[in-house]
Amino acid sequence: MNLVIEYYQAAFAHLHERLHERVNQVLLSEPTSIRSKYLTEHLPIGKEISAESAWPVARQLLEVLEAEMAAILRNRSVFFWLHIYRRIGVFLSPSHEDKTDPRTLGLVRQIAELAVSKHGRATDARELVLSTRVNPDLILGGWMRRGVKTQVARQPSKVYRKLAKFLKMRPQLVIRDFSEEDFLGIYRVEGLAYQYWRARRCYGPLAKGLELLSIKMAIGITFRMKG
Repeated sequence: MNLVIEYYQAAFAHLHERLHERVNQVLLSEPTSIRSKYLTEHLPIGKEISAESAWPVARQLLEVLEAEMAAILRNRSVFFWLHIYRRIGVFLSPSHEDKTDPRTLGLVRQIAELAVSKHGRATDARELVLSTRVNPDLILGGWMRRGVKTQVARQPSKVYRKLAKFLKMRPQLVIRDFSEEDFLGIYRVEGLAYQYWRARRCYGPLAKGLELLSIKMAIGITFRMKG
């Protein structure tokens, strides 16, 4: 039996279209706002700051960002988050303020996956199940069915029946318990991981004793050599 889609592809494509604006918010504006708010509350804008003063603020910012990731990740299991993270195609946006090249993407994904491993729950039997032991209409919380119905242009009902039959014949682990909030949650983790990567970049200059020269609207940080 030949199939052109995996069980999750149409669902995730549908959710990307349905939640496009919210994805941009949780990936870009909300994590940026968390970082900006923290820095503007703890460091003066446009004034020279010593490395000794800036170091604990930078460290605390990392803890704030990690706590935000943990609040999302503790709601699901490690296996759940890694399963969707590696299939959903989470990405860095060209609208991110800094680098978005492949190396940066790799570093950000490492941060996100480490956070998943640290803060995700133990495997939950309700989240994942063999495809032979679940009603296909319940896979991905019903989003598999809705995704095929909206994303497949020709004979979507026939394609869905074919996909359901395939999953019954070829057992594989699939997500059963899934919601829009899970979809948005993994994007928010990616956005927070990006801000965590940016904050970590401050560590090198601070460790070398450079002075934190200025923060411009809590977006850009400029360093200069002491003396």
